[in-house]
Amino acid sequence: MLPFFIVLLILLAGSILAMLFVRRTMALWLGFGAAALASLIGLVWSLHGLIGRVHHAVAYAWSLPYASFSFMVDGLAAFFLMVIFLVSFLVAIHAIIYFRPYAGQIRCGLLMFSFNALIAGMALVVTAANGILFLMAWEIMSFAAYFLIVFDDKKAEIRRSGYIYLIATHIGTAFLFALFWLLALKSNGSMAFAGFSAFRTAGLAMQVVAASLAVLGFGAKAGIVPLHVWLPEAHPAAPSPVSALMSAVMIKTGIYGILRIYTLLALPVHWWAYGLIALGVVTGLLGIFFSMMQRDLKRSLAYSSIENIGIILIGIGIGSLGLALRNSTIALLGFAGALLHILNHALFKALLFMSAGMVVQKLHHHDMEKMGGLQKRLPRTGTLFIIAATAVCGLPPLNGFVSEFLIYLAAFSGVASPGPAGIASSLIVIISLSLIGALALATFAKIISIVFLGAPRSPEIESVRESTWAIHLPLMAIALLMFAIGLFPDWILRLILPATVPLTGMTDLETATLLAPFSPVLRGITVTTMLFGFIFVCLYHLRKNMLKKRAYQETETWGCGYLAPTPRMQYTSASFADSFMGSVKKAAGLDEEVDRPTGLFPKGQSFRAMVQDTFITRLYAPFFEFSARLLGFAQKLQHGRLPLYILYITVMLLLLLVWYGGLR
Repeated sequence: MLPFFIVLLILLAGSILAMLFVRRTMALWLGFGAAALASLIGLVWSLHGLIGRVHHAVAYAWSLPYASFSFMVDGLAAFFLMVIFLVSFLVAIHAIIYFRPYAGQIRCGLLMFSFNALIAGMALVVTAANGILFLMAWEIMSFAAYFLIVFDDKKAEIRRSGYIYLIATHIGTAFLFALFWLLALKSNGSMAFAGFSAFRTAGLAMQVVAASLAVLGFGAKAGIVPLHVWLPEAHPAAPSPVSALMSAVMIKTGIYGILRIYTLLALPVHWWAYGLIALGVVTGLLGIFFSMMQRDLKRSLAYSSIENIGIILIGIGIGSLGLALRNSTIALLGFAGALLHILNHALFKALLFMSAGMVVQKLHHHDMEKMGGLQKRLPRTGTLFIIAATAVCGLPPLNGFVSEFLIYLAAFSGVASPGPAGIASSLIVIISLSLIGALALATFAKIISIVFLGAPRSPEIESVRESTWAIHLPLMAIALLMFAIGLFPDWILRLILPATVPLTGMTDLETATLLAPFSPVLRGITVTTMLFGFIFVCLYHLRKNMLKKRAYQETETWGCGYLAPTPRMQYTSASFADSFMGSVKKAAGLDEEVDRPTGLFPKGQSFRAMVQDTFITRLYAPFFEFSARLLGFAQKLQHGRLPLYILYITVMLLLLLVWYGGLR
């Protein structure tokens, strides 16, 4: 564990040194440089533990009641550490150049301290082996993310986004406090993770309560519907590299928490599997529905993250169903697909947010309705975004296809299993994944066409120019990793197999044996992809040589009879989505205001489309309004009179003394 503690020390040292320079470029180099160095060391160490099947466990005494400095790194923790450090390393290198133009305008020291604290908090969360230490690491991570979200706190909408995140994350934390208290009751008051195994003998009702608390507490961080409302608010507010880090890895700590509780409590039961599959289907479908309806680029990407959390939950659910059905093949394929999708989503969502951030940096807004024609002006950024969009849609030859393919394999294996419940669940998974994939394809076709294709929708786009190569290098590295996973799935699957051991309870030999029949299928993906790639390259060069000597001329696209076409005649984000959403657009939160033309000489016609999350408008907003009215009497107690405040304290102390005396 020594390299892990060195990583934490480097992050702390970089944060402190960056605080000394406040608003200078040196703060960026010290802070992000320390984050990159620490992440690189942590990446090498976690890969060594994952490949070498090396487990670590240390514990040091702590005077805090029920607490100890207990750390544990098994295959599951090593996998999550690898994902955290890999993405943090690439984002930190990109962020040095991204923030450099703002060095004299922003509080670099605070940015660096919060950024490094977020990385350290995430690393502590996945290694903590004591409930108190875990909750403290969880709070470090949560508060660091809050300060990054409200970094530009001069804007009221950013402060509002920060409040929504803070409320959501602490509601989740309250459920986690209840969860660990319940687990400690069955473990003789111990907060050590090793002692929580005693809870396996608890009754069904207690297990249902514990599982529900875990899903609610960790689901609020992961963005499971209906606990997702902070994601689409936080990502447009946070700087783009921060959005990349939060969406790519921070929300995955919620998935880690669910998986860790799953391993500690051993819940391979049908109701757990069915519940996760149902949550995954609802989260995936609603996430991509909401994503399609957005006109804010970063908000649309945030909802896409919710969709992918749904896919991960479906994979975990089908893996749990395999254990419940005592079908090791389904279990292994489901869990392996879910874990691989965690890695894949971390890569392509980091690439999406960082490339989108470079667009936002040029235009100073997120509104897709004011974009267009950016592929000609930002060719590298646009190409990288399109590569990531191809991956998120689950298309070959990129990594998103492989993880979804494994989940499909698990579901098709479930259809062949005995019993109507397993068959029905597997069919639901297959149909839902197909629908999610189709809607994802439509969503990102919309984003690419509105943002990068067509004619510019605002005059400032004409002056936009591409950034230097240096800022694109981390993004290109991510794209290469995505192609590598897509082309060599057999290799990457063997890398993550140790992470499935704590989930399935199988040995390395058993997992390798079960996976052997599928290795030819995965290698077939590689061969087929390379063959089609070779054919495409040959046809491209053949066409290029055939047309090389042919004269051509440019002309305007036919404007359907309009003599003076303008960029306003292009599809907008709302009109593109309308053709796909149809009758469900009202349920997805689309409100339209139409002032139709009337009379022979109409004037002042207008159309306005507004998208609001229905869970906010119909669930949370009424609840908080009711709570505000119910608790309005408390405002009368806050009158600013010091003598009465002292009286409140005195009365409370007397009540506590009376209550304590009664207990004695």
